[in-house]
Amino acid sequence: MEKQEREICRGHWLYGGVQPKGVIVKALNYDYYHEEEKAAGFFDLAEEAPVLNAEGEMYFIEWTDAAFAEQESYTAGCLDLAETVALACSIIGQPIRWLPQSEVETKK
Repeated sequence: MEKQEREICRGHWLYGGVQPKGVIVKALNYDYYHEEEKAAGFFDLAEEAPVLNAEGEMYFIEWTDAAFAEQESYTAGCLDLAETVALACSIIGQPIRWLPQSEVETKK
């Protein structure tokens, strides 16, 4: 299976109340955590199955600022879009201003 990602939503928030930072939520057709552990050789894949939602996807938080992304590298996302959006907001401790879907579509 070929790994695929698609952008679901894009937004921004203010670091320190002044500096704009970006965030993107993507849908992945593979289990990010499973692939990371597989690459690191942490478990026998014959006994572990990837965990995906009913659509065969998981949601992934991508921070567009490199320094922030490195700091939050282990907060990949969830199986539910609403939970993933809530997780992103909880990490930064403030609401995210999400672009309307029409604007997200034109940026792909």
